[in-house]
Amino acid sequence: VEELQKHGASNSMLIPSLSVTMETSMIMSNIQRIVQENERLKQELLEKSSRIEEQNDKITELIERNQ
Repeated sequence: VEELQKHGASNSMLIPSLSVTMETSMIMSNIQRIVQENERLKQELLEKSSRIEEQNDKITELIERNQ
């Protein structure tokens, strides 16, 4: 924006630049949201995997006891 103002750009030229900046900001915001959601889902997956492993160990123990 400063560069355009230095070269005497009119306000009509600044509006598309502002629009691109806002669009870029929205894209970055969406990327950050997706990354956070991805991290949350990874954590959930780890917790569920751990619980499944515990359940499998208990099942194995019960099968051994039953034999």
